[in-house]
Amino acid sequence: MRGMVSVEGVSDVAYRFPERQPVTLAGSTAQIVDIIGRFGQAGVEHMVLDMTTHSHASFLAVMEAFAGDVRPKAG
Repeated sequence: MRGMVSVEGVSDVAYRFPERQPVTLAGSTAQIVDIIGRFGQAGVEHMVLDMTTHSHASFLAVMEAFAGDVRPKAG
């Protein structure tokens, strides 16, 4: 599964691809953990996180937030 990541209060999306209809992991840490959990229950074993539309500073902040807050809770 490939999906765009947008962490509430952290992300600064610089561009959106209008032709894409991506799966978006967006919201609070708890909401994103819940979304990932539902994909896991559906059998998804691997995810590719797409933050190519973020500014550089936002990319780094989202990676930090994801690694520190989301990933440990997502299992």
